[in-house]
Amino acid sequence: MKKLAGVTALALLAMLLAAGACLLLFVERRPDRPFPQTFAPQTAAGRNAATLLAGLHHIYSMPSLSAAVAVNGQLVWSGAVGYADLSTRRPADAGTRYRIGSVSKSITAVAVMRLAEMGVVDLDAPYATYVPDFPSASAGYSLKQLLSHQAGIRHYRGWGEMASNTPYDGPREAATLFAGDPLLFPPGTGFSYSSHGYTAVALAMENAAGQPYAEIVRQLVLEPAGMDSTRLDRKGDPAAATRYMLFAGLLFEALADDLSDRQAGGGFVSTPGDLVRLGIALTSGNLLAPESRTRMWTPVPLSDGTMNPQRYALGFREGADDLGRFLHHGGTANGGSAMLLIYPDLGLTVALCTNYDGQESGFDRLKAAQGLAALFKP
Repeated sequence: MKKLAGVTALALLAMLLAAGACLLLFVERRPDRPFPQTFAPQTAAGRNAATLLAGLHHIYSMPSLSAAVAVNGQLVWSGAVGYADLSTRRPADAGTRYRIGSVSKSITAVAVMRLAEMGVVDLDAPYATYVPDFPSASAGYSLKQLLSHQAGIRHYRGWGEMASNTPYDGPREAATLFAGDPLLFPPGTGFSYSSHGYTAVALAMENAAGQPYAEIVRQLVLEPAGMDSTRLDRKGDPAAATRYMLFAGLLFEALADDLSDRQAGGGFVSTPGDLVRLGIALTSGNLLAPESRTRMWTPVPLSDGTMNPQRYALGFREGADDLGRFLHHGGTANGGSAMLLIYPDLGLTVALCTNYDGQESGFDRLKAAQGLAALFKP
């Protein structure tokens, strides 16, 4: 039996059943019981996008799939197909909130860049400037190295950390998970993706600004970008999609967990509409000065001058395709998956969310978002 992060597939299935997870089959696919769909507006591009979205939803056995597209500062299309909750048949719509996983890193990076513009933080200053009592701060890494995954702080350790259900009061308490661990390499000499590194960023933000991380993000990013549906994950949210996981081709309700250990790196819920509003605010220049945006979107080389293997910048990855240069970040969470894709030269942003992680099905979030982008190229 294949191992999954130290837990056998059989053991994981037993855990799900023991937790009372409900097995859900897609009986709704019968022709007389089609999945609910909402798409607008019904332009030629919109109709093609609706067909693409419905096809992806069917092929990859998704509970629901929601997407939005913005061009030149305007939301031009949004769509949702499937159920936010399968047991109650609650349809997904534009207001359904999903876990966005590591797309949270992009939100955090924008907040840090705004603090830098205000002179509250210096991206190149030693981390000890802001958190002098942090055990590994003496290594001399900076906020820039944390944001670009070059500080050497580790990522999640095993299934226990990835699916933790332990609540934490904030970044300082969450940082106790990794603060005492040795760095993976001297800062700047390597690249190792780390959500914990973003918790360290949030702690520095709090110390520098004298406010809680969530309040900093609300004031500097969410409110000015008009992201009214974006917030840190919380239990009992009536607009949130029920979370599922696909296992052995079947859907189960996801196990309960708590994302307060990873607020800055993976703790937000949002809608595709809100995520494209972030893209609008960035491409229009309403949120960051051009030089700040350029710095945030420029991949960071290692100290020896070689480019990091993911072309990772500050909270975004850089890529290119037939439409041109793009910035993107995907996110996977327990019971959620998302993608934010921005073509700055085209003023084009695409976002999509679904209420399962999609890993077993092979769903390629970036490819799906690129497919939508091609339909709306200005």
